[in-house]
Amino acid sequence: TADWTNVWNQTADLSLDDNYNYYKINSWGGGTWNTYKLTSSATLSASSTNVTPGTAVTLTPGITGNTTYNEYKSVSYSVSPTSGYTLNGNTFTPTSVGTYNITATVTYNAKGFQNVTSTATATTTITVTEPTYTFTTSTDGNGTVTPASGAASSVTVTATPNTGYEFYEWVAT
Repeated sequence: TADWTNVWNQTADLSLDDNYNYYKINSWGGGTWNTYKLTSSATLSASSTNVTPGTAVTLTPGITGNTTYNEYKSVSYSVSPTSGYTLNGNTFTPTSVGTYNITATVTYNAKGFQNVTSTATATTTITVTEPTYTFTTSTDGNGTVTPASGAASSVTVTATPNTGYEFYEWVAT
């Protein structure tokens, strides 16, 4: 049991159950006001989970369960691996390909109380791959280009002129 003051400067006795999952507010005019569940679960969603380097991903943390009695206060993030990205507030921007596991530690508190806080975690995974480009080649009829078409993040193209001709230039359109 402890004395707590809520945001309205009312003092009450709080007591936790044996598992520290519930608390009772005693007093505020005598008697027990209510029993509340302390625990909520964290959530973490991402605006996209499959991106290319440089794509900004918006992270949205929150809590579920017992939101009648608990409210979201703040969040901190940890990312594995620890390099290859920037994190500015709730915006994650990868700079390298790979798989990133982002864990949000969400702090929440019992509504109306400043000092009854808890934390919960949630994780999301962002997969970062090189962009893929499609291409098609053609000639003026006096040689060949291999490969003639495809889709890749990078490709080596070879021009082979027919006998008596020379390769002149690549033209991209």
